[in-house]
Amino acid sequence: MTVLVDSGVPESAPFLTTVGDVISSLGRNPVVRRVAPHAGLDTVAQLHDLMSTSAATVAIGGGSLLDAAKLARLWAQRGFRERLTARTRSGFVALRPTMAQPATVLVAVPTTLGTGSESSSVAIADVAGRRRLVSGAHLRPDSCVLLGDAASTLPDPLQREGVVEVLLRLASSFVGDVDGDPLRDALVPTLCRAVIDVLHRDLGDAARHLVLRAGALSHHGELPPGNPYGARAWYVGTELSAVLGLRKMAVLPAVTIAAWRLIEAGDERWGSAQRLEALRGQLDASGRTASDWLTGLLQGAGLATTIGVPAATVPALAERTLRHWGQGLPMLPDLDSADVQRLVRDASRPPRPLQRLSMSSRVATPVPTIPSAL
Repeated sequence: MTVLVDSGVPESAPFLTTVGDVISSLGRNPVVRRVAPHAGLDTVAQLHDLMSTSAATVAIGGGSLLDAAKLARLWAQRGFRERLTARTRSGFVALRPTMAQPATVLVAVPTTLGTGSESSSVAIADVAGRRRLVSGAHLRPDSCVLLGDAASTLPDPLQREGVVEVLLRLASSFVGDVDGDPLRDALVPTLCRAVIDVLHRDLGDAARHLVLRAGALSHHGELPPGNPYGARAWYVGTELSAVLGLRKMAVLPAVTIAAWRLIEAGDERWGSAQRLEALRGQLDASGRTASDWLTGLLQGAGLATTIGVPAATVPALAERTLRHWGQGLPMLPDLDSADVQRLVRDASRPPRPLQRLSMSSRVATPVPTIPSAL
């Protein structure tokens, strides 16, 4: 059994002993490899070589390592590499549903919060310096192990970023799914309330475990699927984070707030105003707009609600975003450059002074400043 451990995980982390004991109890001889977390194709090829010698692999790490392991076990399949590296303007790669079942069993153990990579059927691949969203049923790990203490070594701000990422994924998919589904519409607000409650208290093992479960469920087939391309602001956020060299969660909150403002102003190409108001009504009783409520919530959690994008670069950013995700592609099908520019400029506006929602006393730092670089 091959055990891939993210090089960022301390060797003394107690949960590693727990995982090792379980593997030993199964009568397996674990071959442990520490791996730098990167989803570049060189890393994917190296992981394939390691994983192909075992019947099963346990991948322990953050989203980048888990994504690389998911891609690695498909590496040798016919046509996979060619599809991954094909010259195309789209940032989305759909794998053939007729692909063979992977020969190696993959068990994912996440050590960060938010990405949900341990249960999702998507992975981010770095192809020649460009992030591509790869999607296919065979990417989903066979199993995942959710341990609340596995993310305990992360700094508190990064843990709270992960909590907010789960919240934004759930909320954005709800708002962007115009048709809706009765079961999903009942479950998503409940999951959102549970995740928001975690932001109001210290993040112990039980709270982290709850967030991991909600994050895994947000990707899982047991939650009725909505519009797969409904969370349109996420594609803009993905492109901005790649170009600016920032973490996704340094960009996504501001982009989501800007999208919600546009929806409230009547531009429902970014999502349903009716569903946005319905969700806000279940999560907030103050009577504020959804965008103001979300701004106060995120500022109280210590997250930036604006990004610094140099004004002169906005047109080029918009064109790049549409080239990869729009202009007839299903992610941003009916938006033009002016629409994306408006969103990016709104996300770059100085935040309005709002009353922050108080969080745990551990979150006492001001909203961080995001560097303005292209």
